[in-house]
Amino acid sequence: MKKILLSFILFLFILSGLIGQKNPIPKIKVAPKANGICGDPIIDSRDGRTYNTVQIGTQCWMAENLNIGTMIDGTQNMSDDGSIEKYCYNNEEDSCLVYGGLYQWNEMMQYNITTGVQGICPLGWHLPTDAEWCTLENEVDAGTVSCTIEGWRGVDAGLNLKSTTGWYSGLNGTDLYGFAALTGGMQHSNGSFDFLLWLGFFWSSSEYDSSKAWSQYLDYSRDDIARPDYTKIQGFSVRCMQY
Repeated sequence: MKKILLSFILFLFILSGLIGQKNPIPKIKVAPKANGICGDPIIDSRDGRTYNTVQIGTQCWMAENLNIGTMIDGTQNMSDDGSIEKYCYNNEEDSCLVYGGLYQWNEMMQYNITTGVQGICPLGWHLPTDAEWCTLENEVDAGTVSCTIEGWRGVDAGLNLKSTTGWYSGLNGTDLYGFAALTGGMQHSNGSFDFLLWLGFFWSSSEYDSSKAWSQYLDYSRDDIARPDYTKIQGFSVRCMQY
């Protein structure tokens, strides 16, 4: 009985000491993300356009294709003139509202060949590298994607990244991770447009050589994803990643 009483007195003594202290248990401060919470929409201050975002693994991606700049005709080359230019499929502005703009590689990079630059992305965002695309593929694929393979690779990364509507013949994706990849087609260097509803092409910011860069594309009829190199003068879709 004496032991119980002594233990209770000791507990009261310790408790009274803690009550007299300020913040006896240190609080851990969690720094907020510099560019907001991933998953919340962002507003591009340059034109007021809003983009959805999505967290996939350790990466934060735009969940929509970038649509920034002034439309020029598909027969014109983009130029380093201090403004951002874009192509819209079939030279129709409404196409950009649905599928985003199509950009030549140098215009996307804003004439800077440094991998991972901001380029035409909003402040706080950057153009994904070839390696960052591969990280995404490995996050969403049922298998393991070898990052050095050129051409088709993986098992179902394409299926899981593609949007659930809009692909040819109803062969849509599952959009399992909310990436919502669109079938925006491409602009050829001769000024023509091709593959709307069939294919979606996306640039990386990594060069293959001085005239080509790495890219990724999705096919309506396939579940995997392709990693080809293309000449920089093609017009492809662009996705941005948060720094």
